[in-house]
Amino acid sequence: TGTSPFQNSVLAIFNHPSGFSWNQQYIFSDYLFLNDANTDKMPAYRIWNSKISYQKSNRKFSWELWFAMENILNETYSLGPDLNAAAGRYYNAAPGRNFSVGLKKTRINRLGLSLKLNVFKYAKLFGAVNYRFVAGKNSTEDMNGV
Repeated sequence: TGTSPFQNSVLAIFNHPSGFSWNQQYIFSDYLFLNDANTDKMPAYRIWNSKISYQKSNRKFSWELWFAMENILNETYSLGPDLNAAAGRYYNAAPGRNFSVGLKKTRINRLGLSLKLNVFKYAKLFGAVNYRFVAGKNSTEDMNGV
């Protein structure tokens, strides 16, 4: 129960000296039994994420502009299924295909330390449009490496 027989994750990153980068991530998770009797099974899923960004910096600031797409193939899957759940309520819905565009400004101080500020972020999730102005580091909305 709760252990997939096979999982795979691949991350490919292309960085160009001009400041452009392109990240590709592919995630595969095989089927998963959801109860101790092994009678209910969550099907396998495949997720493909991509991010294109441009970064420029000088002595005081670093800027990054990006466009990201997550779950490009619009796969239906569950994040963190509830094992042995009552009445067969195993699934926690994961987002479908979604997009984000952002501009990040990082201020570099005299000691070489940086302070990040996400100036603007736009995301389209589940057909709804969200506009957000975010100050400070916001790691939950950034793709891990993508």
